[in-house]
Amino acid sequence: MDVVPDARVVGVHFFDAFFGFSALPLRLAFAAAVLLALAGVVGIAVIFYIKFFTDLAVTMWSSIMTLILFTASAQFFLIGLLGEYIARIYTEVKNRPLYIIRDRY
Repeated sequence: MDVVPDARVVGVHFFDAFFGFSALPLRLAFAAAVLLALAGVVGIAVIFYIKFFTDLAVTMWSSIMTLILFTASAQFFLIGLLGEYIARIYTEVKNRPLYIIRDRY
């Protein structure tokens, strides 16, 4: 039985090349965690400033949003941490030499 595969419509898909051979997306998750944590700290600082130094009332949505920011940053941090371990395991499993000798004398 002969099987004829379908022809490719386009070459290598961009996402396959980007996510399949690089640890960069996992490191971007770690960077997103840091940015979200900083946004959460700024949000908490603003809430404390409004609460203790002004006569304005703090709305409930701002407290909930800072809690969501911290939760999201914790999740992204753990994804980035696990991603670093997986990326190091992946590079070790490829079993490539540590260096290549260009010329031999």
